[in-house]
Amino acid sequence: TLSNDTLFGSYLNVTDPNEPNWKQRFFDSQAMYDRLKSIKQVADPQGLFICKNCVGSDD
Repeated sequence: TLSNDTLFGSYLNVTDPNEPNWKQRFFDSQAMYDRLKSIKQVADPQGLFICKNCVGSDD
């Protein structure tokens, strides 16, 4: 559950694709990113769904 006062998050199509701190900018923390990545590994074990700066794109 995310709190109502989060200061992170962004639409992928309105951000700098070369953002050096993209995990922090898009997902708030490494813990949140890791949680989403574990879900993605279950939902997409073959890694078919990819995009730059998306969950799992750093593999």
